[in-house]
Amino acid sequence: MEKHKDIAEDIEMEIDAINATLTESGVDMEAEEEFQTLSEEEAEKASWAQIVHVHTQEEE
Repeated sequence: MEKHKDIAEDIEMEIDAINATLTESGVDMEAEEEFQTLSEEEAEKASWAQIVHVHTQEEE
């Protein structure tokens, strides 16, 4: 369990370093988060549409 905690801490440090580099480079992190949220919403809608489509086919 300790090994997993160490790996999680290493990953978090790497992410922090990447975010710091992106911020220093002038990347708008808020815009990136909005894009990610939009992508997640689109994926959810597509998934829901697939479920509806399958159920419609099953009823026919």
